[in-house]
Amino acid sequence: MANTTPVARVSAVQGQAFVKDEKGNLRPLQVGDQIYEGEVVVTGPGAHVELATQDGRHIDLRANETLMVDAEVLGIVKPDAADAALLAGGKEADRIIQAIKEGSNLDELLD
Repeated sequence: MANTTPVARVSAVQGQAFVKDEKGNLRPLQVGDQIYEGEVVVTGPGAHVELATQDGRHIDLRANETLMVDAEVLGIVKPDAADAALLAGGKEADRIIQAIKEGSNLDELLD
């Protein structure tokens, strides 16, 4: 089911930019357009788009960029520390810290 609550608004657009909805439909962006969670904003060559979020922040997209508008991008959901590549206090983190202290080659350690 598509999200019907807007999470951002297009406050500026230069050049060609589009938004792709969850069904893959594209629509050209214009100032004032609403952006919904789950949509993807796509800018063309030489384009620039500014999005104003519901909490007053601005997100700038430059030429040839793509942004999936989701809860993490909008800061609605805070990242979980357990999602980190290296967990604090883990054996791998300890090995990396020791290698740095010894001046060892991290490339070999991280392969």
